[in-house]
Amino acid sequence: MEGELRNPDFHGRLRQLVGQERPYSWAARVGISKGAFTRIWREGTIPSPELLLRIREHAGVSLDWLLTGDGVGPGEAAMDTELLARTLERVEGVLAESGEAMQPARKAQRVAALYALGLERGQPPEADAVRRLVP
Repeated sequence: MEGELRNPDFHGRLRQLVGQERPYSWAARVGISKGAFTRIWREGTIPSPELLLRIREHAGVSLDWLLTGDGVGPGEAAMDTELLARTLERVEGVLAESGEAMQPARKAQRVAALYALGLERGQPPEADAVRRLVP
């Protein structure tokens, strides 16, 4: 069809998402019609924006990754930059209170551990938890 976009790299990423599953079974689970999936799978066209959003939601990947290969791909967790920033602020605050300095590598380890704790709890770590990990 004239005007349809084609991108062989997109097709490779789609194959990665489908994996070992039968392609048309995968498409049905995602909510893509057989006709639309045939154009995507066999002819290599880029799906409509609506179908790209369905694939993104189903596979847990970013649109950026689907279209370019950059961004959050399958099995990768998106970083919560707000949580990371708030965690870093808490660590910096505790260090300022104590008058202590910390080597960057050591600080990075502490921030990463506290960030993981924050992800589990859905909120930045409490100041007491930070004080226990940061001198």
